[in-house]
Amino acid sequence: MQKGSTRPGRNAVTKSLKTHSRAKITEATIEAHGASLQHESDRGTVIMTAAMIEDTLTQSIKQRLAHLNHNEIDALFDFNGPMGTFSSRIKCAQAFGIIDRQTRAHIEMIREMRNACAHSQNPLTFRDDALRDAVFTMLDDESVESYREDQTFIRLAFVVLTGVLASIIIEGDVQKGAARVNAIIKQHVEEHEATNKGA
Repeated sequence: MQKGSTRPGRNAVTKSLKTHSRAKITEATIEAHGASLQHESDRGTVIMTAAMIEDTLTQSIKQRLAHLNHNEIDALFDFNGPMGTFSSRIKCAQAFGIIDRQTRAHIEMIREMRNACAHSQNPLTFRDDALRDAVFTMLDDESVESYREDQTFIRLAFVVLTGVLASIIIEGDVQKGAARVNAIIKQHVEEHEATNKGA
């Protein structure tokens, strides 16, 4: 706090906030992120999840730049730098072999969803064609045909898929991550079908 004031100093507050925004992302962080979305709006879920994916990309790219010093890395990731946007980080991640083309396509779609939710003056939800169809582009045909009208499943599929995409980025193993995606989606589909039969 500033001397003689009950209010905290701006510099101290800014430093504290940056500590949170720069925290390392791990598998535990990804799981905690998924749990934190339970009471979040659909719009908030998309924006927060896109931020998590972007932060994970940033972390993985920076690990490939260990030969640079702190100032050089900051210059690359500055808003006006070559890696200053989500879009440029996605391209860079593919160039470094962190993600493959399919993973890049999924993350590009998540970026577009984020932009729509952040800038739309209308309250978007997974009931809206735009968000629903965006999720469909990341699912297999069977899931799309079976769950077209189920908003709960669409939201769950989005959260699970994006969590696994973050794991792919961290692990740097696309094949392992893709297999994990398929297994988790299949499990949720089976659980959903069993719930509907029992209803």
